[in-house]
Amino acid sequence: MDNEIELQEELNKPVSELTRKFYNDILNAMDARAANAKKSLDEIQVMLVEIAGIVDSEWMYQQRVTKMRDLRDIKLSELIPVVKRAAISAHSEKLKIMGGQVDTKTLKAENNRLSAELAKASRERDAYEQVNRNQEEAIDRLTNQIDRLRSSQPAADENDNAGSFAEQYDALPKTKHGDQLAFIIKYIGERGEALSPDLRKKIAENLNLNDPEGKGRTVSEVMSLAEQVGLIEAFDTSKGRLKLVELTKFGEYAFEQTTGKKPRENDYQKEHKSESQVMLALEAQALLEKMGYKILPTTRMFIDGHEFAPDIAAEKDGEVIYAEVERNTTKANQNLDTKWRNYRHFSNGKMYAFVPHKSAINNVTRYALPAMKSPKDILYLCDISAASRHFEEKGTIWTLIRNGV
Repeated sequence: MDNEIELQEELNKPVSELTRKFYNDILNAMDARAANAKKSLDEIQVMLVEIAGIVDSEWMYQQRVTKMRDLRDIKLSELIPVVKRAAISAHSEKLKIMGGQVDTKTLKAENNRLSAELAKASRERDAYEQVNRNQEEAIDRLTNQIDRLRSSQPAADENDNAGSFAEQYDALPKTKHGDQLAFIIKYIGERGEALSPDLRKKIAENLNLNDPEGKGRTVSEVMSLAEQVGLIEAFDTSKGRLKLVELTKFGEYAFEQTTGKKPRENDYQKEHKSESQVMLALEAQALLEKMGYKILPTTRMFIDGHEFAPDIAAEKDGEVIYAEVERNTTKANQNLDTKWRNYRHFSNGKMYAFVPHKSAINNVTRYALPAMKSPKDILYLCDISAASRHFEEKGTIWTLIRNGV
């Protein structure tokens, strides 16, 4: 009891300033240490929450954006389930990957299914191509029938027309654009026929017009005038605006009077070729002219019992070449192996072929390549659909060149 009284008395005694300062410094140091500890704890808290956010970004989005929580207020007990879920998910994905590496049967089954679908698509494509070939052949047969009907029509007596033709011909030089009419007569007469776009371009070129496609008013005026005076006739084709232009009887008379020779026979009348074949041949001729060739009249040739009738003959720098125009369709009565062997024989192994598009190239190479018997033999192929662009980039129309073996 006396000890307690003494202790109380001691506590009630006044404390010196030095002692008071000593105790205050101790308390302040403890408060500072506590504040630093809390700051470190908050930083660790935020770091742990950020880690949880990395493994589960959706959870982090909900805390920060949806609930707008301060990361320091999120308890550690809340983080444990988040990390557990992420660990389980990662483990499951790993098992899936490992299972995918082991389960090759599933992969093989999927591969077989895709292969079957590819084979089915290939069969459907082949069927569509066959239908397209059948349609083209049907069009060719109908066109040939029309040609035969045209050629069977009784021709007018040339003597009846000679007088009127002479008067018309004498009046041509006095006609507006008389020089251009003479150019048209010569251009078509040397070829037998022409495609309207090619003729328009040539007229513009002859007039030195800044009209590379020949679609301007002046060219249209010249074309219209040529039809009005009865020199040319334009026939519609299956390609819409593309027309096939031929000389009329008066145009043929004018060509003969101008050049002293008969115009080249129209391919329809000469070989009963289809519209598609003639149009491709005309496109091929225009491309050869772009390369500097002069188109020559074609003729059937016979050597040692072999026959060869090229679609196109052309000359450049004294060298004459022969070219074939091929499509995906072939005539049933053609022996293509013999045709290409004869072509190789007459051309001394230097062969030229035009096709409308890339898919028709195989229709040439399957017969032409076996006919090539020497490494010196060479086949020049032109994909007409890509030739103009190829010429601009490479300076040649030959999109594929193959040598013999």
